[in-house]
Amino acid sequence: MQHAASTYTAGCIARCSLLHFFPHLRIKCVFILRFGQIALPLCRIHFKTCFYMKKIYSLLIALLALVGVAQAQTVTFDATKDVYGTDPKKTGAMEISKDGVTIAITGGTLANGTDYRFYKNQTLTVSCESEIAEIVFTCTANGTAKYGPGCFEAQEGYSYEGKVGTWTGSSTSVSFKAATDQVRATQIEVTIKNTDPNYVAPPKITPETGTYYEAQTVTITCITEGATIYYTTDDSSPVAEKGGPSETSIQYSEPFVVEKTTTIKAVAIKDGPSSEMTKSEITIEQAASKTIAEILAAGPANGVQTSATVVAVSSVGVLLQDATGYIFKYTGEAPAVEVGDVVTVIGETKEYGGRLQFTENGSMDKTGTATVSYPTAVVLNGASFDALVSNVQVQYIEVDATVSSVGNYYNLSISGATNTGSLIAASDVLSQLKVNDVVKITGFFVYVTGTSKKYGYIIATKVDLPEVEYTEFNSFSAAKAAATATDEAAAVNAQLNVSEALVTFVNGQKVYLFDGQDGMLVYGTNSKNLKAGDKISGTVKGKLYKRYGNIQISNPLYDVEKVSSDNEVVAQEVSPAAFNANGATYENELITLKGLVPAAEAWENENITFKYEDEEEEAMYSFVVRDDFGVASTMAFDKTKAYTVTGFVALYTNKEGVTTVQIYPRSTADLDNGEVQPTYEFVGNGTLENPYTVADIQHKEATDTKTALEENVWVKAFIVGYIQGSSLSASTAVFSAEAPEGKSVLASNVIVADADNANNIAQIIPVALPTGGARTDLNLLDNPGKLGTQVWLKGDIYKYMGVPGLKDVKVYSLDGRTIVDAINDIAAENAVANKSIYTIAGQRVQNLNKRGLYIVNGKKVVVK
Repeated sequence: MQHAASTYTAGCIARCSLLHFFPHLRIKCVFILRFGQIALPLCRIHFKTCFYMKKIYSLLIALLALVGVAQAQTVTFDATKDVYGTDPKKTGAMEISKDGVTIAITGGTLANGTDYRFYKNQTLTVSCESEIAEIVFTCTANGTAKYGPGCFEAQEGYSYEGKVGTWTGSSTSVSFKAATDQVRATQIEVTIKNTDPNYVAPPKITPETGTYYEAQTVTITCITEGATIYYTTDDSSPVAEKGGPSETSIQYSEPFVVEKTTTIKAVAIKDGPSSEMTKSEITIEQAASKTIAEILAAGPANGVQTSATVVAVSSVGVLLQDATGYIFKYTGEAPAVEVGDVVTVIGETKEYGGRLQFTENGSMDKTGTATVSYPTAVVLNGASFDALVSNVQVQYIEVDATVSSVGNYYNLSISGATNTGSLIAASDVLSQLKVNDVVKITGFFVYVTGTSKKYGYIIATKVDLPEVEYTEFNSFSAAKAAATATDEAAAVNAQLNVSEALVTFVNGQKVYLFDGQDGMLVYGTNSKNLKAGDKISGTVKGKLYKRYGNIQISNPLYDVEKVSSDNEVVAQEVSPAAFNANGATYENELITLKGLVPAAEAWENENITFKYEDEEEEAMYSFVVRDDFGVASTMAFDKTKAYTVTGFVALYTNKEGVTTVQIYPRSTADLDNGEVQPTYEFVGNGTLENPYTVADIQHKEATDTKTALEENVWVKAFIVGYIQGSSLSASTAVFSAEAPEGKSVLASNVIVADADNANNIAQIIPVALPTGGARTDLNLLDNPGKLGTQVWLKGDIYKYMGVPGLKDVKVYSLDGRTIVDAINDIAAENAVANKSIYTIAGQRVQNLNKRGLYIVNGKKVVVK
């Protein structure tokens, strides 16, 4: 509802406009006419002639439309209707637009017609030319559970409760990173900020109109900063006829509870003007109490109530039992109940996985406790497991299996079964499992998922892990002496007892430790998010062996605790002579060698040899330095200068069984020739208007092959060749569109440089071309004429082929203005030449001289 002040303004506009266009009229405002939420004055009009009647009517209609535009706009994206393209299986980078709002993702899908999926470590960006005031995600899971709104990285203005995540603020572009897990949303509501200074956004009442089966806690919010909310619960208006709050209204200050059917009306008021009135009709009904057997027989329903005992707990729900049967209650996150709790559940039931279950909606309250005893487990083999998958029923089972995957899913391979088992046990049980563990699972078979390949889900009540005898070591030196196996199958099951061991470096899954005497490489998930300078205590259990010649222990570091941080990490200085004689004894330690001279000016296959002349011994030593961490690939070397080299000592055994001692630097600073290295100043910022250069990308510290350093960046460069292999080196870089003898040109990548005549690997970066339009148009196998072409490429920065590079390139530009997202295989310049250009509305045009979205011979082309 518009306040009188706003109405008066509209009336003045109407009156003045009429006088401006029709000076013969004498006008006096006499009363207000309301059209829904729009108010305009009706005027007493004295005509000298009736000629103006139609014109006056048209002007009033135009003014009504103008006032209507002043309303705030909420754009709702529905995952079942607002989809990308026509292929529901498409995944990757994509975007959809609606009513001026664009949703773009770097990885996931907006196409499946069920839910929007934002993959872990990928970014979702919501943008609009006008400022966005609020974004609301309705997700498929609660809180921080997998797929829930709590899986987005924390940021200012963002909060979540249950399945709903809400961002409030003021920006034309807002990005969200799925940091802890994948996020899935069935709906995204984007509210665009109204620029009218007198506009007040309508308040939002939660819960919305609906039928509920228990008391509801009501919250009321408004996105207009400084607005005061007034509400009523007796169906009266919260705003007075002359404006301002009514006598029956209550100023909102905190959430309140309604226990019976109630109509809530609310307005927001700021400095006079009030918002539209919003309403929520909350109907409270008594849930029907039933036994589990009655619930199962009745089928899907709302307002279902039962009392039962928790007999099994998983990371996403609980199994309930009463005297008549079992039913699963899905919670979407770790439930706050334990085995033996008696609970009252009120909510809705739906079919899932071949069984009826309670959804996450509703409530589950503990009312008491009971003793739980399990029935005798039915021992399953492969055939009987498959039979249970085909005819789903809750059953207490025992089955022998091999763990086939851990992480997002904990799957089981069962001998003789065509289907797969999957555990949804409590997280403390799952964390103990490793791939290839042979285990005995006892628990409840609860439901099935999958179509062509089916998964039978088991809530484990007991997991018999393989009995492993560990050999204990109290020092890294003792462990190293026992590490003689060269493969994991023959490895020592070792337990390293560590006390304040120093973390000296972390690179992906590699964590280097130092116990004061020796170094050790731990390979596995850095589950404690350790960083250099941390000290840890505890036990490290795993397979201890020489992987490609270098000693490591495989362990996810679950059983250690961080005891301090920010400790100094100092490299041990070793003389070149001592290192030449006993380099292997420093394995996995951080050392420094001084006075080394490079034997080449550039890396070769990520390696470079340094020399040291020992005048006293009249000897020349050679040391291999390897850029194993991918941090110095673009560095050039001066063969006339001596370097101080710092890095981790590693042993490498090749296929012929020859072992070499190598040094892995942590950064370019570890290869110091005494010169003060200038700080690199980036030329671009990664936007289309100011793209990165190849040199910019080379100076990015991209050290991870699986997680992007930066996403959706633009790079301006020339296509100068491609890589004939899986890593960048002088021998694999091909600076032409031709293939080496006996081979063919690869279409999956190109190499680009800042100059079209580049012919050295120090001048280039590799670019991965995934299947799609960019590969179709730019690969040198099908488009040899593209060699030397300047392009703008949009992709993600990764460590690629051993160096910083660009991956996931799916769109490009040939002029820095026209963005091409190929739908077919026709090149963009040919499309323009053939004049087959249409607007998104289907109107044919002659050229691309205006900003907007076009279809050019089947390609989606964005002109900025």
